[in-house]
Amino acid sequence: MVDATPVDVDINFMRKHYSKKYLSKMDLKWSYSSSKGHYIGYKVTMVLEKNSLTSVLILIHKGAPYDTKIYKEVLENLKQSRIIRPLDILLFDKGYFSYENYKIGIIEYRIIPLIFPREITIRISF
Repeated sequence: MVDATPVDVDINFMRKHYSKKYLSKMDLKWSYSSSKGHYIGYKVTMVLEKNSLTSVLILIHKGAPYDTKIYKEVLENLKQSRIIRPLDILLFDKGYFSYENYKIGIIEYRIIPLIFPREITIRISF
């Protein structure tokens, strides 16, 4: 199972005033999340093993890149760590949904990606 979550960093824990010039030198990335709003922080991607629910891979990305953009990086790290093998089934949340990601998973990595679609629509024609 693969999922990513935003993690905000409280740089003002001492409640001091920091100038914009000082903050620009710190190389921080502003990001936006629907659950947190605007924040300074990271995106943490975790891969869990299904039977024991233990983490097998943790990736930390600066800012909040879209899940569809980091899909290939996640698979590459899993392949280099020899965690995935051909015909393994990986479960992703809807943030990773893209037809291109399906092609990458099936053709390049020979896995079976199960990515929940953003909307499930059923068309009934009479």
